[in-house]
Amino acid sequence: MVAERPPDRVPGTVPAAAVPALFGYRASKNRHTIMELFGFAAGDEQVRVDAEIRSVRAPGASDPERMSYLFPSSEQARRFADDAVTSFEYMGCVVETVSRPG
Repeated sequence: MVAERPPDRVPGTVPAAAVPALFGYRASKNRHTIMELFGFAAGDEQVRVDAEIRSVRAPGASDPERMSYLFPSSEQARRFADDAVTSFEYMGCVVETVSRPG
């Protein structure tokens, strides 16, 4: 079995609201947003996934950690997002589908 190479981490910012997200999720715990995850077309079938993660122990006390990952296909980006959503659900978060950042 060959392990898949991890996605490329790329610098990025959340696109303007006018750019439609291919998918988006928000995870919250005790009414505090813990994670936001959005996928955006990046050209040549690539998909960039932008994530903002906040501390469960200190919600609102610090800026979120922002990360972007570049995937060669929509299928791989969605698998990454599905795994992330499942992980946050296991940690007791409520996950909802959202259409845009913010």
